Amino acid sequence: MKAIILAAGKGTRLGQITEKQPKCLLRIGKTNILDIQTKQFLNNNIEQIFVVSGHCSEQIQSKQITKIDNGEYDTTNMVYSLIKARQYLDDDVIISYGDIIYNDSILSGLILDESKDLVVSDKNWRQYWIERYNSFEIDIESFKTKNGKLVEIGQKCDSADNIDGRYIGLMKFSKATIRKILEIWDRDFEEYSNKIWKTTKKYIHESFMTDMLQELINEGVSLNVYEINNQWCEIDTIKDYQLAQTFYLKNMKNSYDK
Repeated sequence: MKAIILAAGKGTRLGQITEKQPKCLLRIGKTNILDIQTKQFLNNNIEQIFVVSGHCSEQIQSKQITKIDNGEYDTTNMVYSLIKARQYLDDDVIISYGDIIYNDSILSGLILDESKDLVVSDKNWRQYWIERYNSFEIDIESFKTKNGKLVEIGQKCDSADNIDGRYIGLMKFSKATIRKILEIWDRDFEEYSNKIWKTTKKYIHESFMTDMLQELINEGVSLNVYEINNQWCEIDTIKDYQLAQTFYLKNMKNSYDK
């Protein structure tokens, strides 16, 4: 099994903090997001770790990772970054966004779960959203499940009442599903580079990972849901960064501040 960390974005909502550094290198305690994730993968015997970088890519230097540069990071998004790593996509893979931290048990549980294709979902996400936004009706998108399977994700959603969980940017795919992603990309890239890709309202090179997940579902791929109860943080804003520092000090400091 391999690990792919998607870390090309600029992190503009963090303002000056990420103006001259990649978001994945944000300090958390005495370490940073990328080092935390790298150690987690190594602790779970995943030694082939690939980081797709972009903004301030030259600052990402580690002997423990293979860096892949997305030079088009300013005009592309998550799926494009993943495709940049295609020469290494020849095995089962854990894909993680480069701006999240999560308890060790989440990653180890995801790896040990025998299901082939899993998308992590926080079923108790409302508590975290109250901490982030003082509301759980902000920054919402669909996440609908049926019998433990993901049936809709990333679509416009008017109410949190219609959401069965919260996508966190962490998933596990089998080699077969990775091949399917590459097949979809190769089939659609030329046609949808200058027109809207299916139901996404954007060009294919601008597509989010949730757009690809929905396309997999539409194509008949069965995606299982791996449910968690909080124990993770996403760092998009200054408030998020503060919450992540608190979360880390409470739950992870003893393992990673060494």
